[in-house]
Amino acid sequence: MKKVALVDGENVGSFDRFDAAPYDEIHLFRGATQRRLKPPAGLNVVIHDVQKTGRNNLDFHLTLHLGVLHQAVDKSAQFYVISGDKGFDGVCQHLQSLGRQCTRLDPLRIVSPERKVIRALFCVSERQRPRTLARLKNHVATILHNTDTRTVESCVEALRSDHITVLKSGRIEYCY
Repeated sequence: MKKVALVDGENVGSFDRFDAAPYDEIHLFRGATQRRLKPPAGLNVVIHDVQKTGRNNLDFHLTLHLGVLHQAVDKSAQFYVISGDKGFDGVCQHLQSLGRQCTRLDPLRIVSPERKVIRALFCVSERQRPRTLARLKNHVATILHNTDTRTVESCVEALRSDHITVLKSGRIEYCY
């Protein structure tokens, strides 16, 4: 099932605010003052630069493309409008009434599993943080209410690659 995200660049501000990886196709709408907003490499992104400024101008462009995509892609495709602007809720509800899955996601409320884990670890005193890899994995699974091995492993790897944890002689050390 294809997942298509339409990103309100005026409202989102940064790709750090949401996880773009689950989407097969991303349409990024940038206003005249958001040209520096760049998507991470490796994503299938179509950039729509809106030239004119004006109240809700970018929102109208995004809504237009949402309608065009609704007509053009397979009916099983799911649409996600990434915006904190509740004005998109009515359009999403209308598309839902036509049988299309369409959801607005507020980027300030979307938190990737990795970010949940990092936030939780920051809240735990240093003496209470897990010190072995097995305990860290159990801790991550508890934080996420998830025992899916791939998700847990991905989060543990993200902690390592983001230089938050280091494994030394079988012990976890925290770098923050």
